[in-house]
Amino acid sequence: MIKKTNHNRLLMPCLGVVFALCLAVVPAAPVPAQTDGVERYLDFFNDIVFGSEFDPKLKNTVVAKWQGPVRIALKEKVTPEFRKTVVHNARMLSVLSGLDIRVLEPGEKKPNLYMFFVPRREMTKVRVKGVSKTLLEKLSRTGGCYFLAFKKPPSRIILGVVVVNIERKDGGIKHCILEELTQTLGLPNDSNAFRPSLFSDKDKLLKPSRADVILLKTLYHPRLKPGLPHKQALQVARGIIADLDRALPKR
Repeated sequence: MIKKTNHNRLLMPCLGVVFALCLAVVPAAPVPAQTDGVERYLDFFNDIVFGSEFDPKLKNTVVAKWQGPVRIALKEKVTPEFRKTVVHNARMLSVLSGLDIRVLEPGEKKPNLYMFFVPRREMTKVRVKGVSKTLLEKLSRTGGCYFLAFKKPPSRIILGVVVVNIERKDGGIKHCILEELTQTLGLPNDSNAFRPSLFSDKDKLLKPSRADVILLKTLYHPRLKPGLPHKQALQVARGIIADLDRALPKR
């Protein structure tokens, strides 16, 4: 049961949770051409889906993803431009993942993914049951953005929260929106092993790279079943990645 209490407080059930933050970054220098390959993509998939930069206890041990519609509610200081960006990215991620993802209209009910657009000083005021104030302060400290995703059981993502610092520059806000939305879908970790990428804190992309597309399509491929244990998941993912690497245009 979700209970909305006041303009910036959200209470939720205590569930399995994953989280990450988007750091403030500057545009990176051009990245040298990298040799693609199935094993390299598989290693990247393993890092992003099953890794945790914060705490080994938070690592996914099974495949975890949304298994139903994702309904996004926009909260606080939402400008028409912010809404336009979220709608665009939600549609794009829906196409890539096959999920039914949609931004709710004002007054529509039953959201399961909340996006808060707030000044930096208010980023710790989004209270989440089961998540300590200390953790929220840690996630907010850099002044970037962060997300929280809740699972019950461990194979099913049922709830997400994204907090965006609206005092960032326009490009940084747009990058935050895309990165955090993507990560709430079951791609929680960051890594600089593959660049350019949404999951690298050295890049500030406004659309997914080829590697990002492969990761998202692999996670939501019908052959990769929710709840599949880590080692078995990588065996299945290897074949999916090989198929995608052959099918997707090189870029």
